Parts: sequence; structure tokens; C-alpha cells
Amino acid sequence: MKNVYLSSWNMLDQVILLFIKLGFNSYFISKILYLITTFFISFSLLHLTMLLTNSKILSIITVLLQYITFFNIGFGDYPGWIVSPHLHFLTSQSMILLGIFFLIKKNFKPLIGIILLTIGFHIIMGLWFLINFIILYFFLNKEIQLKINLALRNNYYIYLSIILLAISLFIFLFLKNNFYLLIGFESSGADSKELLNIYINKWDYHRSFNELHKNTLIRIFIILLMLAYLFCKQKDNSFLIKFLIIIIINSLILFIFDRIFTNYGFVKHKIFMPSRFINQTSFFSLVIISSFMFQLIKDINNYFLKSKFLKVLKLIHIILAICFCYIFSILDPAAIATKKSIMTKKNVDLKFWKQVEAKKIKGSVLTNFDSSILSTIHGDKIPVISNFGYDFLPYHTEFIFFFKDFVEDFLSEDFTEPSNLIKNKGYIPDELLKEKIETFSVNRWDYLSKKYFLSGLILPLNWNITLKPVIIGNNFKYYSLDGKLN
Repeated sequence: MKNVYLSSWNMLDQVILLFIKLGFNSYFISKILYLITTFFISFSLLHLTMLLTNSKILSIITVLLQYITFFNIGFGDYPGWIVSPHLHFLTSQSMILLGIFFLIKKNFKPLIGIILLTIGFHIIMGLWFLINFIILYFFLNKEIQLKINLALRNNYYIYLSIILLAISLFIFLFLKNNFYLLIGFESSGADSKELLNIYINKWDYHRSFNELHKNTLIRIFIILLMLAYLFCKQKDNSFLIKFLIIIIINSLILFIFDRIFTNYGFVKHKIFMPSRFINQTSFFSLVIISSFMFQLIKDINNYFLKSKFLKVLKLIHIILAICFCYIFSILDPAAIATKKSIMTKKNVDLKFWKQVEAKKIKGSVLTNFDSSILSTIHGDKIPVISNFGYDFLPYHTEFIFFFKDFVEDFLSEDFTEPSNLIKNKGYIPDELLKEKIETFSVNRWDYLSKKYFLSGLILPLNWNITLKPVIIGNNFKYYSLDGKLN
């Protein structure tokens, strides 16, 4: 299993590659995938909120707030990043939420099929979904347990999921060299396992944390208290609330143990990034807050006010929910920083990117932080490395030699002892890349273009490169490395 995980068996990658092979634009594919995942997430959260509040209007407003604002509880900014590089996590999370929809409906046959299929799209998240569902099973009453047992028999969703998983795994294990577009970059010297351990300890960002983050613990504790209140008040929905409590408590346990093990020098578990599950809280946070406040106001009205001003109370609930989210956002600086970053993005120079897109090249391009994303979205050009984040390496260990040589050739960094400027950053700082490549001669570019199969450079206007640009835009220049360099 470890080999399958580390070599990144992933049905999503296979589906994407299939559509690329069929000639679809990568940006078009990403938009379709984000549309599907966003629909699954919104659809499921809508039904979850309706179940807990029994109010269609409040449910719609809550789901809209989920995407309009970044005020979510947890490390990440999910699900605010509707369009983000975290496609694999979002896809698996959308499938988990789709499974929760069928759990709400107590339709266990498709639920079990989705659980199995999620394993193929994200093996860790799929197994996490399966384990939490098994735990939930033992906390359910015998009537629901019997329904689940019956759903396991003659379940065509299970058969279909197993067939799709088997086909995907067969392609991965036996047709990988023909199916995947791998660079196959090789380097002499160190063993890949040794390099991977160095990468996780010295280069990886997500797996480098070791603090407990008290703010995170406080937020999750408050969410659990809200769920406990809902559990006491909504007996009919207790099975679903149990599942949410199980997911959050288990993610919290893994988060704490991850930090404890790391602080005592145990890092082998980091490859599976157990702290990732804490992000699940952010998907449910606004729904739980909204449902709790609705239930609380409803109880206050029933026990104390005994009034008929329910519509007014609903309006008060909406205002309080928004204010509450603002208060919680103060404890989540990552979300605020992300929002500011998106708000300050410059207008895209579409004329420049259309000219870049028209360039027919065989290789990849070297980019900076901003152009790394834009070159894929608007220029239909693949960066030689993702400047804004290279945390894919633990899932594609075949690229570890490539990454080692890249940071040595382009950044003059010692892979075993990176400088503080880039250590555990998870991205390539522009100032470091700029400082190094501005010294490269024409001969050096010629050598690197052949070694890394580079066809061009897309870099900011104020970067002084020894080559002459062939396309100049408002923000970037395009340099061609195909043919004779000048």
C-alpha cells in the first residue's frame, strides 16, 4: 500500500490526463472539475443545514456565506478556495460531503459505493471516510445497523466502484509508463528514500509544523460544544450529528498526536500528513454555527419569549451568524491573508497571454510565483516546476531527483541544507530565483534548456535576463529557448 500511496495512485489524475489526451484545454478541465466539486459541496451542505434548521432560506444563505466569505474555522481556507491548487483534497472532500447527503437520506447503498470510490480519488481521505463510517456504525441503533447490513447485499454501487477501482489500479500498476506523462528524470547519487526524508524535513511546508496552535484547539472545542447542544436538542438527527462529532474528534486526536510525535523527533508518519484532517472542520463550521444559533434562538423564543415574531428572530439569527463568523475569522489569520492576496491581484493582461498561448512549444516554461499559475490558466503552458507550491513531491517520489537537481541548478541551493530563505517554505521565493537566474549566461540557458526540456521563460518585466524577449506584456516577458539563443 505504501508503494501505491507514494507513487500516487489517483483516479483523478487519470481522468484529467484522459481529457488532456482528447485535446481539452487544461483550464477548461479545471473549471469543469471545480464546478462539479462546488456543486457537490454546496448541494450537500444545503441539505445538511436544512436538516438541522428546517429552514430553506437560512440554508441557502448559509451556503452562500460559505463561498462569499473566507471566515471558516480551521487551518485552511476551505471551502472558500473554489478555484485553488488543492483540487485533489477538494475532490475527495466533495465526495465525502456527497456521501453525507446520502447519509442524511439514510440511503446507504450509494453511500457505501461513494466511500469505496473516494479511496481511488484520494487514498488517504477515502480510508479516513471509511474508518469514520465504521466507527459510526457501532454507535448507531440496531434498526439503522440492520439497514446498513442490508445495503451491503446485492449492492450494484459496490460492484461498480470495485470495477472502476480495479481498472484504475491496473492502469497504474501495469500501464503506468505508457499512460502517464512522466519526465523520468534521473540523477546519480543518493537513494530516493533518503532524499524524500530530507525533503520532508527541510523543504516541505505542510508537514513542517510542530506547534499545537491554541487558537485552532479553541475553535474546534467551541464547535464541539455547539454540536453537543444540537445533539441534545435534535434527537431525530442524532445519527448525523454523531458522525460530525466522530469526524472532528478523530481529526483533533490525529492533529494532537502528530504534533506530539513531531516534537519528540518522530517524523516518519509525516509522509501521510495526519494533520490534514483538521481542515475538515472548516467545511462544516459555518453550517454548525448557523444551525446552533438557529436552535438557540428558537429555544430562547420557546422558553422565554413565547412570541410569534419568528421571522424577526430569523433575521436576527442571520445578522448574528455573520457577526459570529467575523469574530472567528480574527483567530484565522491564514484566511484573512488569503483574501487580501486575492483582492490585490493585478488585472490579467489577456493580450499577452493570448500571444503566449499561440506559441507552439514542445517543452515546459520557467516561471516566477505569479506567472506559474497564469501560464497554466491563460497561456496553456506547463511550468517546469510549480513555483507557488511543490508539495506534490511526497505523492510523486519519481520527481525527487528532478527537484534536487532543479534547486541546485537554478537556485544554487544545497538540497541537504537549504538556506533559511527557502527552508520549509513550500514555494520558490521570487527574490531568490531572480538573484540567481539574472547571472545566467546564454550558454548557461542553452545547457539548462536541454537538460530540463525548457522551451521558454515567463518572467516579470523588471527581471534582467541575458536573453531577448519575444513577447512583452504589461506585467511579464516571454523568452524563447527553442532554436538558437541570442
